[in-house]
Amino acid sequence: MDDDQSLVAFVRTALEVEEYEVIDADDGLTGLSRAHEDTPDLIILDVYLPGESGFFVLRNLKSDSKTKDIPVVMLTGIGRRLGIVFSTQDFHDFLGVEPDAYLEKPVDPIFLRLVTGRLLGMDPAVNDPEARKN
Repeated sequence: MDDDQSLVAFVRTALEVEEYEVIDADDGLTGLSRAHEDTPDLIILDVYLPGESGFFVLRNLKSDSKTKDIPVVMLTGIGRRLGIVFSTQDFHDFLGVEPDAYLEKPVDPIFLRLVTGRLLGMDPAVNDPEARKN
């Protein structure tokens, strides 16, 4: 879920090359609704969203029995903008819940594929072009 269409296009391009189906939402409430309707295998969520923030969305996803087990990757540039480095434990301390992974923008597409593959229980070599050559 992200309102920045260039970031959505980046994530789509990075993941569709591995044949992931990417469904996007422009704001937090739409994203929550889509998560309930589509029950995705994984959610990539920005902290800054129109309407409800990514923090709100994460808390709602992780407290709902239908969506609580969906892996969530928080993707944001907040650390770069504010000079503050967050960890998943910081999210837990602040919200009482934590994402399954937290990535700072800009994200390397190969690293994004490795993280999503790990969270989906895939062999990391599947998402590593160098490993596929061997």
